[in-house]
Amino acid sequence: MSAKKNPFWNSLPMTRFGEIVSEEGIIKNTTYDSRPTALPPGFEWATYDLNNPSHLHQIVTLLDNHYIQFEEKYKMSVTKEFLTYKLLKPGYISDLFLGIRDSNTKEIMGFHSGVPHKMNINGNEINVCEQGNLCVLPRLRLKYQFAKLLSIELIRRTRAHDIMIEIFSSYTCNSQQPFTELGIFETLNIPVMNRKRIPGIRKMNESDVPQVHSLYSIYNKKYKAYYIYSMDEFRHIALPKENVVQTLVVEKGGRITDYISYSIWKYYIDNVPGRFTELDYYAVTETPLKDLALEAMIDAHNDGIRYLTN
Repeated sequence: MSAKKNPFWNSLPMTRFGEIVSEEGIIKNTTYDSRPTALPPGFEWATYDLNNPSHLHQIVTLLDNHYIQFEEKYKMSVTKEFLTYKLLKPGYISDLFLGIRDSNTKEIMGFHSGVPHKMNINGNEINVCEQGNLCVLPRLRLKYQFAKLLSIELIRRTRAHDIMIEIFSSYTCNSQQPFTELGIFETLNIPVMNRKRIPGIRKMNESDVPQVHSLYSIYNKKYKAYYIYSMDEFRHIALPKENVVQTLVVEKGGRITDYISYSIWKYYIDNVPGRFTELDYYAVTETPLKDLALEAMIDAHNDGIRYLTN
């Protein structure tokens, strides 16, 4: 991609396409504009409180109807339970849940979210902001370039909170750990569902949080980049929540040796609802990762889910 074709991305303090990086480190750019990004006449910025039922309803309605669609055949579905799970992680910043609305009717026109994280990258602990849920009403996408304005405003706000690095998430793969070594599965409707279960495999519960958190923290030190979670943050992302997230652990003699988690997404194809799972986190010390992933497949299959991504 050329700079000519990507003026927006090339206006940001980030590596350019094709640029050779000789020195690694945090981009030092601590300045930010204290004024909100300018909007066309008739529109205004709004900050949304996801603990407010009215605000949450507006955002869920927008995302559920317009977030991810392919023509009229396929559409992702967003629920309030799933959205609050993803965004209201302990330490969240409400100022990073922003939208554009009509100045007169107060109707929401677009939304974008940012979630702060702490990451370890090559041994350096840094603060980052994960951007996601960028959605604009279809009739306004080309006319006003609201997607671009939402991104610019969210970056401006993260700078105000002393966060200098953005992570742009993708709905196609939200896994926080590499599953490339698995080399398996797209559909869960396969004969492996009748295989013998791993001894000690069960669903995670509250009492497992300290052990599983420790397992996650130690296991991920093998990677060059990973999220750092406090106990409370890990409890939020890992404890099972119906139709949102499921976590399986392997217990041997009172000790948790392995675990794997997956999130549950809803979709419509030709207006017919369905669900698929997406592998999220894992740590293995005794059980082969492929076997543990197959356990997640079996668990999802038993819950009526037929598709998995990683």
